[in-house]
Amino acid sequence: MTRIDDSNFAAFAELHDKAHSDMYWTSTRLKKNIENGGRWDIFGIFDGKTLKSYGFLRSWEIYCVHADSNDIEAHTALISAMTKQAFEIDPDVDVLFMIDVKDYVQLGAALHLGFRRAGHYISYSANTK
Repeated sequence: MTRIDDSNFAAFAELHDKAHSDMYWTSTRLKKNIENGGRWDIFGIFDGKTLKSYGFLRSWEIYCVHADSNDIEAHTALISAMTKQAFEIDPDVDVLFMIDVKDYVQLGAALHLGFRRAGHYISYSANTK
């Protein structure tokens, strides 16, 4: 597990924007928010010099986990690292992880790590740019 920082952010940006082009938190928005004092923790799994999987959170909210759809170990490792990070910030925090209802691998990994369903909602956006 590697922390994503200035030295490897370009690899993260390339993979994230390709994999999740429809997500509000694009690499550009994340970078700008970080430069303006926002606290984001980004973790990655590299195969040599190639970023294969990543996840990011802010405080106690896990926003994204990206790994091969069949790689439960990568999902579990990323979710675990981010949960640990949140607990290091605040041991009493209730970590929130938003999972697509059809992403059974992420759901399985989260349930394995002790997450439980907290509610159900659908997000909407008027502008995705």
